[in-house]
Amino acid sequence: LAAGCASGQILLYDLGPAKDRAAKREKAFSNTAAGDTGAAKEEAQKTIKHVMSSTIENSHKRQVTDLKWLNAERELESKPKNAGHVLSVPTASDGVSQQLVTVGGDGLILFWDVRVKKEDKNGSTLWTPIWRILLASPDGTGDVCGLQVCLRSRPNAPPTALADTPVEGEGHDPTPAAPVDDSWKSQFVLGTQEGQVVKGTWVLEEGEKASGEKASYLESCYPAHFGPITAVQRSPFFEDCILTVGDWTFSLFMAQAEQPVVKSAFAATYLTSGRFSPTRAGVMVTSRADGWLDIWDLMDRSHHPSLQHNVGPEALTALEFWGDATLQLLAVGDKQGTLHILEIPRTLRKPVPNEQELVQALLDRQIASVTYLTTRMSFRQKELSLKEAEDEVRRGEAEAAAAKAANDEATARQAAEDQAQALVEGDGAAETAAEEVAGDGQQGPPLDKEQEAAEAKYRALEKEFRTKVGLDIPVED
Repeated sequence: LAAGCASGQILLYDLGPAKDRAAKREKAFSNTAAGDTGAAKEEAQKTIKHVMSSTIENSHKRQVTDLKWLNAERELESKPKNAGHVLSVPTASDGVSQQLVTVGGDGLILFWDVRVKKEDKNGSTLWTPIWRILLASPDGTGDVCGLQVCLRSRPNAPPTALADTPVEGEGHDPTPAAPVDDSWKSQFVLGTQEGQVVKGTWVLEEGEKASGEKASYLESCYPAHFGPITAVQRSPFFEDCILTVGDWTFSLFMAQAEQPVVKSAFAATYLTSGRFSPTRAGVMVTSRADGWLDIWDLMDRSHHPSLQHNVGPEALTALEFWGDATLQLLAVGDKQGTLHILEIPRTLRKPVPNEQELVQALLDRQIASVTYLTTRMSFRQKELSLKEAEDEVRRGEAEAAAAKAANDEATARQAAEDQAQALVEGDGAAETAAEEVAGDGQQGPPLDKEQEAAEAKYRALEKEFRTKVGLDIPVED
C-alpha cells in the first residue's frame, strides 16, 4: 500500500504481516476468556508502520494530490541512460505492479519503483524517484499545478502484423505494416488547480531533445471547469472518453473535440469526485459536498440524475467500484474518514442490450455537434473580424471626408475674409483718392452745354431758396 503525504513524501506499507497478525488475533478472540477481552482488544489496536519512505529532498515540495499504480504490463526503465522509457517486456513476471506515479502541487510528476533503493553512509534506506518531469505551461506562463492524473491503458486500435495480405500466385512479397506506435504508453491526462484538462507525455521525442530548446511535456490544454478538477478517469469502454469533475459540474471529453461533448447541469453544491461504472457504458456516479450521491444514466436521461442517495451529513471525498454485474459494491469515503459500502441496484449495474453501441452513437452525435459549433463559431469570428475591418475602413473614409469638408470650409471662409478685406481696402483707397482730388481743387470731367445749363439753373434755384429761408451760407462749388 502506497500513500502520499501533505509533506510531499511517499510512504510504503506492507500489509502481508499485518493480515497474518489479524488472522491470528481473530482466532485468539474466539478462544479468549471473557476476562481477557481488554488485553486482546489492546493488542488488536496496534498500528501498522510504514516499511519505507521517500527522502524529503527528492520528494514533492508540496502536498501529494494524486497517486496511481502503473499496470503490471507497463514498466519504466530505471537505468539513468533510458530512464522514463517504457520497457517492451516488463521485468516483473508475477503480474504484480512494482511502480507508481505521483502528482503534486509543485508542478512535478514523479515515478517510483519499490525495488529501486539506495543506502546512505549510515546504512539508512534512501528511496528516490526513477524519473521526474516538470510540467511547464505550453504558453510559458509558469508551471502547471496538477491535481489528478489519468494514464492510458490501451491504444485506440490494435496494431496489425501486415498492412496487406498477398494473393497467392502473384509472386510478390507482403508489404510490411507501418511501425507500431507505442507513444500511447507514455501519454497521460492531467486535471489542474485552474480547472484545465492537460494532455501530455512523459517521454520527449529525440528531435525535441536534440533541438536544445526547452521542450514541454504538455501537448494541449483545454478549459473544463471554473474551479479545481477533483477527479479524472478514462472510460473502461471508450479509451478516448475522459470524465472530469470540478466545481458544480462533470464533463465528458473526447479526443476529437477541444470542448466537452457532454456537460452536466449545475448542481446545488460542489462536486467532489466521480467514477465510471465498470459494467455499464452509460452510467456515472458523482459525489457532492453535502453528502449526496448522484447516479447518471445516459440511456435514461442526461439533464438530471437517474438516482440520488444521501450517504450522510459529511462531504463525500472518494469513490471506488468493486464487483461485476452480478454483485457490484461502491466504496464511499467522507470528510470524517468514514467508509460507507453501498450496493448498486440491479438496473444500474446490468447493461442493457446494445448499450455500448448506443452510447457510442450518442458520443458521435455530440462530437459532430461540438465540431459544427466550433467551426461555426470560427466562421462567425472571421465574419466579425471582416465586418470590423470594413467598419474601420468606412470610419476612416468618413473621417477623411469630414476632414476634407472642414478643410474646404476653412479655405472658403478664408477666401471670403480675404475678399472682404480687399473690398474694405479698395473703398478706403477710393475715398482717399476723392479727398485728394477735392483738396487739390481739381474738378471732374468737363460738362457739355446742356449739363452746364442744367447746373446753372440748379444753382440759381438753390440761391433763391436760401435767400427766402434766410440762410446766408455760401454754397460750395
